Amino acid sequence: MGEVTLRPGSLVRAVEGGLLVSGWRSSSVVTCPPVVGELWRRLEPLLRRGLDPGTATLGLSDGTAKAVRWLLGLLADHDVLIDVRVPLGGHPLAACLAGLAQNPADALDAVSRSTVTVAGDGDVPPAVRAALTTSGVSTGDDVGADLVVWIRTENPGEHRKPPVPPWTWASPQRLGPSRPAVLPVTIRPDGVLIGPLAGAGHPAAAHWPTEGADDDPAGSARARRLLPFLVAHEVVRTVSGLADGTALLLRGAGVHRVGVPTGPDGPRPRPPAVQIGPLDGAPAPGTGPAARAASAHPPVNDDTTGNTGPPGPSDADDGPVRVIGNNGRLVRAVAIIASTGRRRTDQPIVVGVATDWPVARHLAEQRAAHATGRAYLPVRARGTAIEIGPLSSPGVSGCLQCADTRHQAVLGAGSAATLLADGRPLPLPPYWRGLIGELVAGQLADDADPRTTSVLSVRDGSISRHLIRALPDCPACGALPPDSASAATIALRPRRQPAPDRFRARPEPPDLAMLRAELVDFRYGPVTHVHVDRQGPLALSAAELPVPGRSGRLGGYGRAADQPTAQVLALLEAVEREAGRCPQTRRTTTLGSYRELAADAVDPARLGLPEPDAVRHPGYRLAPFTPDTVTSWVWAYDLAGDRPVLVPEHAAYYGVDRAGAARFLYESSSGCAVGGCLEEAILYACLETIERDAFLLTWYAGRTPPALALPPDVDPLTRYLADRIAAEGYTLHLLDVTSDIGIPAVWALAVTDHPDRTDRGATFSAAGAHPDPRRAAAAAVLEVGVNVAVAPKVARPPRDRLLAMLADPDLVRELGDHAALYLLPQTLSRFDFTLRDAAAGPARPFDEHFAGWRDRWLHPDLTEVLRRVVDAMASAGTPPLVVDQTGAAERRLDLAAVKVLAPGAVPMTFGHLNRRVDLPRLRQARLAAPDHLILPHPFP
Repeated sequence: MGEVTLRPGSLVRAVEGGLLVSGWRSSSVVTCPPVVGELWRRLEPLLRRGLDPGTATLGLSDGTAKAVRWLLGLLADHDVLIDVRVPLGGHPLAACLAGLAQNPADALDAVSRSTVTVAGDGDVPPAVRAALTTSGVSTGDDVGADLVVWIRTENPGEHRKPPVPPWTWASPQRLGPSRPAVLPVTIRPDGVLIGPLAGAGHPAAAHWPTEGADDDPAGSARARRLLPFLVAHEVVRTVSGLADGTALLLRGAGVHRVGVPTGPDGPRPRPPAVQIGPLDGAPAPGTGPAARAASAHPPVNDDTTGNTGPPGPSDADDGPVRVIGNNGRLVRAVAIIASTGRRRTDQPIVVGVATDWPVARHLAEQRAAHATGRAYLPVRARGTAIEIGPLSSPGVSGCLQCADTRHQAVLGAGSAATLLADGRPLPLPPYWRGLIGELVAGQLADDADPRTTSVLSVRDGSISRHLIRALPDCPACGALPPDSASAATIALRPRRQPAPDRFRARPEPPDLAMLRAELVDFRYGPVTHVHVDRQGPLALSAAELPVPGRSGRLGGYGRAADQPTAQVLALLEAVEREAGRCPQTRRTTTLGSYRELAADAVDPARLGLPEPDAVRHPGYRLAPFTPDTVTSWVWAYDLAGDRPVLVPEHAAYYGVDRAGAARFLYESSSGCAVGGCLEEAILYACLETIERDAFLLTWYAGRTPPALALPPDVDPLTRYLADRIAAEGYTLHLLDVTSDIGIPAVWALAVTDHPDRTDRGATFSAAGAHPDPRRAAAAAVLEVGVNVAVAPKVARPPRDRLLAMLADPDLVRELGDHAALYLLPQTLSRFDFTLRDAAAGPARPFDEHFAGWRDRWLHPDLTEVLRRVVDAMASAGTPPLVVDQTGAAERRLDLAAVKVLAPGAVPMTFGHLNRRVDLPRLRQARLAAPDHLILPHPFP
C-alpha cells in the first residue's frame, strides 16, 4: 500500500472508553485504552498530509509501532483511508466520490468515461443536461450512450408505459451491440418517481410505491423544481456504481428513498483483540526519517461547495434578501435563485450560507440580523446532512437554537450519535448547489411555514421537512412574559357536555393525524417515535419524549382496545409530560423564602414534608426545608378560596432545577392532566390527585377497605381483562378506598394463586377515581390487567437487589422499585390488612355499594361537576391549587394542561425516602392502627 490520506466525510474521535470510527463501510465505537486517543491525535494531521503505513513506524519502539499498526488497520477496516493518488481536484465530482464510493478512483474513472442521454419532452430534460454538464458528466444523443434517462408523464387512468423508452427495445440496432441501462423518471399527478434502474439486468419498478391523491400539492410543486438536480444525483449514483436498486420518490413536500437495497452491505469489522501498551519515549508516529521524507499530500478541501483554494467571504445582497457566507459558489447559487421572486416580501431577510460555520457562528449572525430588524435563515452542514431553516424573525419564538437544542436532545448529549451528527461534512457535488438554492427559495416562499427546516441527505438525496417547535426557555428567542398573580387567575366558564355521564367537554378525543402532525418528528421531536406493541392483551403504545438539556427519555403511554385510540392516549400523555416539565408561557420571577413570602405563599408543610429521619439519611438527595430556605415560586390559583397563591416552582413543574433555588419536595407528573378545555383538564387533575391520596391513605394508615364484586354486566373490555387476569393465575380484588372527599376510588389488586412460583409476580396494584364508580374500577382493572400480561417480558431488578429492598425499605429509590418489590412472594403478608374484608364474607354488590353517585355527580354542565369536586376537596381540607401549564403546543391542539396541588392530601412520591406523610389527615387516619408500619407503597 502506498501513501494514504483520510477519506472526505470520515470521522474519528476519542470518546469515553474507546474510539468512535465512522468511514465508508460502517460506524462503531471500538473499546480501547485512552492511549489510543492520544495516538490518534498525533496521527491525524499526518494522515491529512499523506502517510505511508509501511514506513510510519520507522524509529518507533516496538510497543508504539504495534499500536500504530493496529490503529491503521482499524481505520482501513472501516474504509476511513484512501490512496493519496485518488484525485481530489480537477473533476467537479472528485471530492464527492472520494467520500461516497468504496473505490473512489474506479468510480471517478467510470463517471469520466460515461455518456448519458436524457430523453423526454418538456423543460426537465434540458435542465437535467445542464446539471450533469456542470458536474462533469458527458451528455449526448442516444447513439452509444451508456445510460438513458427517460422522462415521461403519466396521467390518471392511462395505460402504464413500460419503464424504458420504446426505441431502446424496438430498434436496438441504433445503439450498437449492447443496449444501455435506462433510468426511468415517471411524472404523475400524485408524485414523481426517479428510478429504479431498468434494463441491463436491472429489475424495473413493478408498481407505484404509494397510491392516492397527493396530500400536499403546493409542496409537490416546490419539490418538482428540485427534479433536475435529483435526477442528476441518481445519474451520478448509477454511472459511478453506487446504485443499489432503490428509487427516489417526490411526493408532497418531501423526497424519500423507496425500495429495498440490493447492494452488498459488507462485513462490519470486529474490534481487534490486541493489547496496546502506553506510549513510551519514542518519536511520535510519522516523525521518523521516512515519514519526514514523504511528499506532503494537499489536504482535502473543506469547502464542501466544491470550491478550490481557501474559502473567502462572500456577500450577495439582493434587496430584501441578503445572502452571506464563506462558501462562494453556494452563496452565489442561493442568491441567484432567491432573486427570482420566490421569496417573502414583507420583511428583509439574511440567509447565512456557510456549511462549515459552527452553530455558535450562525447564532451570532442571527442576533446581528435580528438587531437590524431582519429575519435569519441558516444553511449549514451537520455531518452528512444539509439543514436549511428555520426562518427566525425578531421577537418571534422559534429559531436555530431551538432546533439545535431539540436535535441534541434526540441524539443524546455527548453520545456517539451526537458526534456523528456533528462530524465532518461530505463534499457537495455541484448539482446540490442549485438544489440547495431551490430549497432556500422554498423556505422564503410566502406560503411556507417559517418554523420548517428542510434536511438534505448529501449521501442518498432524500429530503425531509421538519416542524421546529419553539423552546419556551430558549436563550436566543425565548421572551416569556413575567409570571404574575393576575396571569394565574382562572375564571371558570360553563361547558355543556355531549351527555351528562360523558364527563368530557367534547364528544370525541383529538384526531390522531392532527396529534402526530403537531408532535411527532424523528429528528427534532418533541415526540420522536410512537412505539406500538401488538403482542399484549390490548393495543399498547408508547410515545418517546427526549428532554432538552437532559439525558434520558420521558414516555407517554396509551392502553386501549384498538391501536388508534392507544396512540392518541400515548400522545396526550406525552403532551402532559412536556407541559408539566417546566414553565411554558410565563417566566418565573419570584425567588425567596417562605418566611419572606408567607402573606401570598402556601406553607410547604401543608404540602407534606419529608420525615426528619429521611432527610438525615445519607441516601437523601433533596435539600432540607426551613422557613428560611430560598427557592423559586410560581403563581397558582386557589379555586376554593378564589385567589392566587404562590407555590414552590419545583412542586408545580417536576423538571425545574434552578441555580440558587433549593429543591426540598419530591414531585412528579402526578396531578398533571390535559383536557379539551381548561375546566376538563382541572377536573381530571383533581381526580388523579384524589386517586393517589385515597390509595396512600389506605396503605399508610392500614385501613381495611370494603371488598367489591365485579358487576355482572360490566363493560366488555373490563370483563375481558378480569378473565385474562384469572387465566394468568391471579385473583382479582376490587377494594373501595374512597376517602373523606367522597369521589369513588377503587383499588384493583391482583394476588397470585401460586405463591411458590418465583417466575411470576406476587401482586400487582393500580387505582382509579372518578364520579362514575364503574369508570374508576375500569381504569384500575385496565392497568392491572396490562401489567400482569406484560410482566414476563419486562426486565426486573436482580433478585438479590429485591431482597435487599425487602430488608431495607430505604433502598427503594426509583419509581420502578415500588412495583418490582411487590413481585416477591415474601411481601404477600403486607397485604393482609387489605383483604380482611374479602376473607370475612361475600364481596359487596358494586352498584348497591355506590348507590346515589348519579344524584351527587351527574350534571349537564361539566364546570358544575368540577365545582362540586372542588367543594368536596375543600370540605375535606384538601383545596385544589391550579397551575395553568398550557403552552403554545397545547393551544395549537386546542387543549389545556394543568397541575393540581392539594394541600392536606397525601402526595404520590417514589423512592421511600421521599415519602411525605406528616399530614393531619393521615395522622388522624392512623389512629385506628397506630402500629401499622409505613412501608414502601406498591403503586406502579
